[in-house]
Amino acid sequence: MARELLRRVVGARENKLQVAVVFCDLSKAFDVANHDVLATKMNYYGISGPSLALLTNSMRQRSQVVVGEGGSIRSDPLTTTMGVAQGSSLSNIMFSLLLNDLPQSIDTAHMLMYADDVAGVVVAPNIEQLEQRLNETATKLAQWFGMNGMVLNISKTQFIHFNLAGQPPKAISVRAGDAVVEQTKAATFLGFILDRGLTWDAHIDKVCGKLGSACFALNRLARTVPAEVVRTCYFATVHSLLQYGAELWGRAADWERAFRMQKRAVRAIARVSQDTSARPYFKSLGIMTLPSIVIYQVAMYVRDNYDSYQTHGDVHHRNTRRANKLMALGRGLAKSGKLTHVMGPAVYNKLPIAITEAPSHDRFKSALKRWLVEQAFYRFDEFIN
Repeated sequence: MARELLRRVVGARENKLQVAVVFCDLSKAFDVANHDVLATKMNYYGISGPSLALLTNSMRQRSQVVVGEGGSIRSDPLTTTMGVAQGSSLSNIMFSLLLNDLPQSIDTAHMLMYADDVAGVVVAPNIEQLEQRLNETATKLAQWFGMNGMVLNISKTQFIHFNLAGQPPKAISVRAGDAVVEQTKAATFLGFILDRGLTWDAHIDKVCGKLGSACFALNRLARTVPAEVVRTCYFATVHSLLQYGAELWGRAADWERAFRMQKRAVRAIARVSQDTSARPYFKSLGIMTLPSIVIYQVAMYVRDNYDSYQTHGDVHHRNTRRANKLMALGRGLAKSGKLTHVMGPAVYNKLPIAITEAPSHDRFKSALKRWLVEQAFYRFDEFIN
């Protein structure tokens, strides 16, 4: 979803269009879902009879209590008349059904949604038309959420006017009714902090803050438990932070800050000093470096979307040495070269033939991981060049 948002933003700038994204904030989204509206929509989508009754009963026959003082104080049960239970396996699915027709109702923006993370990409040929479409989009969003039993929190809803050249954008006035929608320099979507120049500085700040806490914990843990236990904890903490969207931010100007934190964690697992080279320990511990994680995620994207690319043989119809190599995608902006789908051909073409010719998805995945661990790339350019 974030990948698609970036693709649309950078694509608009490639075409010399103005682009902005509205990031919606829903007031207590899951808690105010209207049961009748949701039941009507589920019936429209073909959920009926006992299945519909089961789902509607799971929403309606619920009560909640407040517990305090270690469980010794308990309020009287209060029956809930709205909302879907968060944390259940069905909560995101049911909420997604509630929002499912939103994109068809907003014709001034391309809507991207996951649960209550909702964003609208607005594109226009000039600033004046962008401002007009932003105002139309904000008004339509507020109206749609109101008609569907939810509330768009205008005071926390924001928009970014993207300018990838680093120039400050022109102030744009956007309103939904009488309420002003704030123009901001950065906003959060699906856990990513996006800034108007797509520099990823704020997001890397956030990641490094979490990595610092994880490294401290691993260092303390390494003093008392075996290395294999610490390694397991590494994957639950440091690796999970690094691999989330690494192909999006892992080539930003400040990416090495996160890589330095990763090396600290690896040295902690190996119980070596912080001035020791970490490269051999990445290999011995079976851990991919941050650049290798970026390569892995881009390569997996290409493998999963291979049919969307053309090979040299498809274009030139000649059986040359490069016939099976993927064609590069045209681009005009430097930012475009760091998009996952644009990086894809260059990354995939550099992989060993033994990996790219793996007969199945699982074998490709495991062979790629083993190779990247063994290579322990310290920079993306080290792999490409």
